[in-house]
Amino acid sequence: MRRDAAAALAALAAAAARWTESNGSHLALLPYDDVRTAPDTPAEILQFYDTAYAAGARLAGWNTDRLCPGE
Repeated sequence: MRRDAAAALAALAAAAARWTESNGSHLALLPYDDVRTAPDTPAEILQFYDTAYAAGARLAGWNTDRLCPGE
């Protein structure tokens, strides 16, 4: 993995979330059982979506200041 890609993929906010490599690409995973038992399930899912989207946007070279204002 390129160094800039590793930096973009580094952090997913949900505690149980992780990156996995598949067919030369990366996929963000958040296991169902971990989310189901989280103290605040909707917040856990939203954090996961937000950070996974932001990582993809950074890798694509998008203007994340405009697309991800809360980051």
